Amino acid sequence: MDAFQKFIKAERKLIKDHLYVLVSASLLGLVSVALMIIGLDESDNVYAEVKSAVQFGASGLVALGVLTIFYRLLKSYELGQPVFSHLSIQTYLLIAKVIMLYGLVAKPALSLLLEATFFDIKMTVTSFFANVDFVLAVAGYILHIFCAHCKVAKSMEDEQRLTI
Repeated sequence: MDAFQKFIKAERKLIKDHLYVLVSASLLGLVSVALMIIGLDESDNVYAEVKSAVQFGASGLVALGVLTIFYRLLKSYELGQPVFSHLSIQTYLLIAKVIMLYGLVAKPALSLLLEATFFDIKMTVTSFFANVDFVLAVAGYILHIFCAHCKVAKSMEDEQRLTI
């Protein structure tokens, strides 16, 4: 086993520990949301608490999904798959798309749904954009650009192998 595979094995164990923490935190967040919504009266004004608990639970689930995909990717590296193979690049693209989808669509839609359903707050375009997570969207886009760069580099490497 070379040094890279040993490093990946150690990192995989660390990610596995983080996965257990994320599962616990997201389940706790979602259970707390359910308990808060069940116990709400019409006169209660706990909009901020419920919204932050819902976003905490949803963010935990998205992070859990991304880490699970990353965990499987590290496992395949440990078994000897090349780092910049077609499968790896497709996995990176999947992670990038999930991150961008959550930051630009799912998080604002979840907030607007919560506002409209439980708190009778009027939905506007500005409230949608106020809930967009631009940091996640930019991070996902950067990862998407990285994947495009890897695809071009892979095709250039293949062409270079063919030339004599």
